[in-house]
Amino acid sequence: MTPPFTEHVEILFSAFGFVAAMTVFAWGLGFFRLPQKEAESQVSIWSTLGVFAVYFFVQLLFVPVIVSTYLYMTQGKLPENLGSVLTRADVGWISFVSILSSTIAVLIYSVFFGRPVWNPGNNSCLQKIKAFVIGALSWFFVYPWVVVIGQLVIIAFIVYTQEVPPNIDQAMVKHIKEISSNLPLYWATIMSVIFIVPIAEELLFRGFLQNAFKKNFGLFSSIVITSVLFAFLHYSPSQGVANWQIVLSLFVVSCFLGYLYERQKTLWAPIALHIAINGISIAILFL
Repeated sequence: MTPPFTEHVEILFSAFGFVAAMTVFAWGLGFFRLPQKEAESQVSIWSTLGVFAVYFFVQLLFVPVIVSTYLYMTQGKLPENLGSVLTRADVGWISFVSILSSTIAVLIYSVFFGRPVWNPGNNSCLQKIKAFVIGALSWFFVYPWVVVIGQLVIIAFIVYTQEVPPNIDQAMVKHIKEISSNLPLYWATIMSVIFIVPIAEELLFRGFLQNAFKKNFGLFSSIVITSVLFAFLHYSPSQGVANWQIVLSLFVVSCFLGYLYERQKTLWAPIALHIAINGISIAILFL
């Protein structure tokens, strides 16, 4: 066996051993016990379609129209090639505003049309805090699974092609590295990835989509279908072969996020895990 192959096999077995130990530990703490009384989903497919429509309307239409209007007012006409007018920093700030504004829109929508998505178990404030802590600590159990999946994909690639796959960053990670010289934009983007994106994605996928699927297909199927859609949303042509590693890893992560939501009966649990995953992944960039 080639040294890279051996190295990845060693990492795989180490991660798998940690997964096994954490699984036994989590089982002993009752982590895999769902509440006996299942709360009936009160989220309709129409309210779910509505929240996604609001999200994509803001990102794909509202923000671009605002940008185009500004360019028209300042230049007297719309440029034929936006790339010749907008700098990389401009694009970064537009992306940040798009993420922030679409998240605010989804939050407002959830207040009026999806209150059950936040706290289907009618948890008290103390229970929500406990759920948030459990969600954050779940990172120690979920991350080793991500390592296992990643190493399995790399090993399969080496066996099939006899080559080590190229190390390609996720699209957002690449974007963060590209704007590192612009400190205000750099930190605004990092904060949005750590805190804003998890709230938006958990509202969309766990709060609305998973609940809507559960109403029609049942608990297990709703988590799986939602996780498939969540994983492929992060597919990017620029990531190349790394898409397999990213998509499969995010599918596993999403399954845990969906399970946490059903176990704790509050959206704050998967939000906490999502924040922990994004935050620690960003922190690794500094190492």
